[in-house]
This record gives sequence, structure tokens and C-alpha cells, in this order.
Amino acid sequence: MKSRWFLVSLALLTLNIFMPSLAQADTGELQWTRITNPELVNLCDIAVAPEPQSLFAATYNSSGPEVVWRSAGEPLGKFWGTVLTMDTTSDRIILRLSPNYSRDYTIYVGEIGGYLIAVSHNRGNSWKELRAPGRIVDLIVQDKDTIYIALPGGLIQKSTDSIWTWQEPVDSGLSEINMLTVAKDGTLFVGGRNGEMAYSQDGGNTFSKIPEDIGKSDVQIVVDANYSKNGVIYAATNLPDEGIWRWSLGTSTAWQQIDEAITAQNSGQCIAGLAVALNQVSGEGTLYALRSEPVNGNKGGVVRFLNPLSSNLSQIEVELLNSGLPTSTSFDPETVFPNTLPYLQLLGDSEGNELWAVDTANDAIYQFQDALCMVAPTLVTPGDGIIISSDCAGCIHQLGLSWLELPGATMYEVAIYRDSTCTEMIWSGNSDTTGIVVSDISSQLAIGNTYYWRVRSVSPIKSQWSEVRGFAVGFGAAGICQAVVPGNGAADVSISNISFVWKPELSPTEYEITLSKNADLSNPIITTKTSLSAYQYAGTLDYSTTYFWGVTITRPVSGLLSVFTFSTRAVPDVIAGEAWQSPSAQAKPVPHVPRQIRGGSGEGFLSTPNWAWLIISICLALIAATLILLFRLRHNPPQ
Repeated sequence: MKSRWFLVSLALLTLNIFMPSLAQADTGELQWTRITNPELVNLCDIAVAPEPQSLFAATYNSSGPEVVWRSAGEPLGKFWGTVLTMDTTSDRIILRLSPNYSRDYTIYVGEIGGYLIAVSHNRGNSWKELRAPGRIVDLIVQDKDTIYIALPGGLIQKSTDSIWTWQEPVDSGLSEINMLTVAKDGTLFVGGRNGEMAYSQDGGNTFSKIPEDIGKSDVQIVVDANYSKNGVIYAATNLPDEGIWRWSLGTSTAWQQIDEAITAQNSGQCIAGLAVALNQVSGEGTLYALRSEPVNGNKGGVVRFLNPLSSNLSQIEVELLNSGLPTSTSFDPETVFPNTLPYLQLLGDSEGNELWAVDTANDAIYQFQDALCMVAPTLVTPGDGIIISSDCAGCIHQLGLSWLELPGATMYEVAIYRDSTCTEMIWSGNSDTTGIVVSDISSQLAIGNTYYWRVRSVSPIKSQWSEVRGFAVGFGAAGICQAVVPGNGAADVSISNISFVWKPELSPTEYEITLSKNADLSNPIITTKTSLSAYQYAGTLDYSTTYFWGVTITRPVSGLLSVFTFSTRAVPDVIAGEAWQSPSAQAKPVPHVPRQIRGGSGEGFLSTPNWAWLIISICLALIAATLILLFRLRHNPPQ
């Protein structure tokens, strides 16, 4: 009977007949979508290839050969064709891609519990089929030519020439092996069947066991996206609610559980696969954990960790992704295989992550497009560092916050904090629009303090948090204190001989004035007390600089009244053309030197030109002639 099925499958492969599916992936939706095909019966594994994107699927048959199918083009899953038939003894096969598939087009197929193994270096168009040196438990591909296979009894063998030859088997130190994975730096990790783990950093020649186990069942392992820098790995088992754990090679002495928020629900979480993708926004890895128990309420699906490396375990963002999955959907590899082989496939890029898994209970493939893990809302108002004015009673009755729409988001969470690290929250709220009005929080916002806010999507799933912005709280122009000189927001203020004058609506006996370059008045230039509502600053400020000044009532003690701002004038042109120094540089006075003027052919101080001397001579001659004439007329009068 198997021979007959083999001939039929071979004919389909030779004729390259493609069969349309009943459904196809609806990419871009923030929920699971289903791919089915009448020919994809008894699905046992899938492999999702990056560009050129392809989806491979493996099916098994107790009375015929196992078949490898391929779907290519957009959208994946619309058409399928057979690319390989393998007549196995165990009736079970797995698919493994080269991590460099987009360049080398390499895919391996292994018989689980048997000896057959095949490799293709051209996207499945042609194959080389050989026998493995032992019964295959799992296999992992390091590059197009290098693979490791796990064998019974905790043994591992390696081939570096595309399965032509094999090195001698090496004992991993584990009693039995469940799965294999390899980091980009070549470190090989081994997950056992009794909660134990081992690793090799010398190409599989020797193995070291992680000193602490995490349970008594099949282990899944995955390395962090920044493993080469932090040495962090994540591990979990397939027993209910045993948790997902974190360990750093060379640093950790005990495992840290990162999913207590899930296991505390006692929902029976069983892990059948782990995957990590680098997050382009946070620079850290987003961790996904596939749950094998049937979907029902808060059971099944995938658990997502946006910040699995957080040092504060209580601040790790944990979320269950099972929207769109019908009840009874089950991603359970033990339905098909004798152990819990890795069953979660992931493709990641700058726009998001694609998750793929096999529903072994219903012969279906499910895909989830996580488009919000890489993005965050963009804040609009208030701007960073803005001073929010209170009313005459020192209260803020309404505070408006706004941001830009995040595609795909339907609900946002807004939070206000006392600190810039966002550890001490004082208010939070939700909005289904791109803005929110915060009311009745005046008792939590103290005059003179700075607060911080941020936004994220929370529905249909969480996004990354936005940037953090700060705002200060103070009395404005209509508050208890008004700035007279310089006016709030004044520009082109002189840098010296500055008078500060304010108009209070109270009658204190002592004020404290603070001048600073910072909106929160930190690192003050001056802090001084005065009994008047005015102060003359004797120092010199810098040109083209924004300053902040605040007034506090110190007697009777009342706290900060107002924070105002002004900007000094630009550097004058007469100074800008020279090598100007800040007033604080205390330039030495330059002695005045009389200005010399060149005239005629000589040098010296100002001289009289020759034409002036000529005119003077003529005038003198006329005067002399007139005097002589008058003298003669006087002594010789006319007859």
C-alpha cells in the first residue's frame, strides 16, 4: 500500500501540480488566521522561510509515504505543491531550515524515530537523501552544511558536509534529549526530558550541564536576541504551570521565573515552543511562548513578553495572544511525536513579527501578525518641559494629554509618574481616542514639582510604551503670583542689571527667589531671600539663553508660588564680530588709544589741507588792503 501511495505522490511531484487551499492567511490582522487545505491531512510540522518567502508543511501517512509540501508567493497558503516524498518507517518527519535560508536556500528533513534524512540546497527543487548514523530524536541546522542530530541516550552527532559523513557521537551529559537549538555564535544548547539542560561552546566536542534543573519533563530552550552580549537564555517545560525561566551563562546562580502573572492563574500552561525576535524599538528581544493545552478562555495560544530582560520581574509585560483561535485549538506536538519538539515558528522584521504554529487537533496552520510589538505612540501635547498652570487655589482640575494614532490600536493606556524612570505611578487611565482629559488629580500634583507621562496601546494587544515626557506644575499668570519684570515668556532681556518684580495676591513677609537654567529650578544660579516682592540681580547672564525663575513664600511657609521663564538677548553685532567671551570670563579692560588719521603725504594727527591755507592767505590780503585804504582816506581826505 505504501508503494502505491509513493507512486501517486511521485507523479504529483513530477507534474508539479499545485492545489488551491480552502483558506489563506489574512496578513495584517491582529488575531490568529487559519490556513487549511484538503490535501494537508495529518500535519506534523511546518517551516516558514524568509525572502523569497515560502511555507513548507510536512504530512504523515500510516499507509503511504510522508510528504513535504511548499507554498510560495503572496499570500502564503493559497497554492500548495509537493516537493518531496519520503517513505519512512516511523511515519513521522520534521523540517528544519538553515538560518541563512534567504542566501543558501537550504532545508533539511529528518525521520523522527528513524534513520532517513534529506537535504535540499535549492528551496526543495531537488534533494539528496541519506541515512543518519542513529535514530533521530531532533536535529538543528547551524549553516547549510553543518547540522547536529540528537540520538537516544543523550548522544549528539555532527556533520559538516551536508550529511555525507558524521563525526563520532558525543555524550551531552543528559539521560535523554528533547530538543536542540544553536545560537548565532555557534553555542549549542540541549534541552533534556527531565528538566535538565546542557550546552557546548566548542562545536559539540564537549558539553557542560547547567547546574540547576527547572522541572521533571521535556525542556524547551531559546537564546535571547542579545545573547552574544548578555548570555541570557529562556527555558520552560511541558508540564502544567511549571513556569518560564531566565538564566545568564557565567553570571546566574539560580533561575528567575518571568511569568508568575500567568502561572498564578493556575490555567494549566504547558510550553511547546519558545522563540525570540529582536525588537527594533526597544533594542531588546520580544519573547514568545507557545502553549500546547487546548484553547479555552485564558488557556492555550501564545504568551508574549515585550521586555523579558527587565531587572524588575514585576514590570515584565506579559500578555496572552489567543484572539481568533477557536475553542479546542491545540498546538500540541505530543499528539504527533513521542516528545515535545519545538513547535513555534517565527519570522521577524522591522515592521513586526509573524508567528506560525500547527493545530494538531484540527489539521490547520495558524498565523499571527504582531504589528504592535515594534511601534509606540507619538506624543503631541503637552510638550516636554512645559509648565502647567494651576488656578488661584493651586489646583489643576483638568489636564489634557494627546498623541498620534497608532495603526491597529483601539484602546490606549495613559500613565503619570513622579519619576522619569516611571516606577512610581500616581495616575492611569484608558482612552479609545488619541487624547484624554485628566480630572481631579490636583491633590496628587504638587506645585513646583515635575511629573512624567507616557502612552501605549493596550487593545487589541499592547504596544511599546511611548517616549517619556515631563511637565512642571506652577501658578500661571492668573495664579497667586504674577510676573511683572521680566514678564513670563519675555524675550531679549538684558544680561545684566536685571530686576525681578512680581505681584502676589497674598501678603507674606518673606520670599525666596530662585534663578536657574532648568525648568525644575535645579542647579540654581541664585537662591536668596527677600522681604520685598522684588529683587535686583547684580550678576551677569549669558546671551541667547533661556532661564527660569521661581518665587516661594518662606514666611509664613507656603511653598512654591510660580515658575516663570525668559530669554536673554542675542550677542550684539559689535561684539559678535569680535572674539566674544561669556561675561563670566571677566575680560580685561582695553586702554583707549587715540585714533590717528593719515593726511597728505605725512602721518600724524589731524592736519590742515593746502587749499585751506590758500583761502586764508587771500582773506588776510583783502583785510590788509582794506585797512591801508581806510588809513589813506583818513589822512588824505578827498578835495
